[in-house]
Amino acid sequence: MPWANYKLRETVVEKKVVAYARKKGWTARKFTSPGKRSVADHVFMRYPAVLFYIEFKAPGKKPNKGQLQEHGEMRHCGFEVYVVDNVGEGMGIIDAETKKAEVKI
Repeated sequence: MPWANYKLRETVVEKKVVAYARKKGWTARKFTSPGKRSVADHVFMRYPAVLFYIEFKAPGKKPNKGQLQEHGEMRHCGFEVYVVDNVGEGMGIIDAETKKAEVKI
């Protein structure tokens, strides 16, 4: 079953990045929206009023058409939406967003 490895890898990336974000002071929530299938996987929040989303993918995988459309709508509303397929990239985004949040304080 090749799809079993795909889900496992995405889950591993997601768990490690979320754990890292929490250590850096972020509140992370699995994000779902009833009636919407393509929303980003996680929302990250931190004082003062900083919020962004991450769509986690298996290494080398890309968002589907519905996800790209949903991400575009979220960005149009002014939100940052990242697509992450590896732990290092995810940690880099957390570090960059942490620096931006600290500037606002």
